[in-house]
Amino acid sequence: MIELKRITSENIDEIIALQVAESQKGFVSPNSRSIMDAHVAITNNEIAITFGIYNDNEVVGFIILTYGVREDRLMPSVSYHNYYIWHFMIDEKYQKNGYGRQAMNLLVDYMRTAPCGEATACWASYTIGNKGARKFFEKCGFHENGESVFGERVTVRPL
Repeated sequence: MIELKRITSENIDEIIALQVAESQKGFVSPNSRSIMDAHVAITNNEIAITFGIYNDNEVVGFIILTYGVREDRLMPSVSYHNYYIWHFMIDEKYQKNGYGRQAMNLLVDYMRTAPCGEATACWASYTIGNKGARKFFEKCGFHENGESVFGERVTVRPL
């Protein structure tokens, strides 16, 4: 059974050890870097919630979720007062088992509880050319909105 667990000092090493396939490494930051970025965001009074994705107590993936944006950043229109899936990955050994979609459904359910504030949508971005990410987000009910950020396509799902 898939579940989301907050990252703590007890599970951070196993989250850092997760890897995407070699062909995906140019599209996804290493988890250690993403965890550091989340820490920096938090120290700057921004929201960054980190989750491990677990299947029957075995870690299979990692998520960072944020809410809203600082006003001084150039971000897509959907970003204001909505949730942003900043980082979402499934370890290469566990891909193509449906864990990503199950985790996304749990994450959407979590966002609908408004843990950081009310929202009408969530969004993510993926590197142009990352066909796997595009297909994954489409299967999870996301649709491109025509915007780009950081050279990546923006994809949105209503909550």
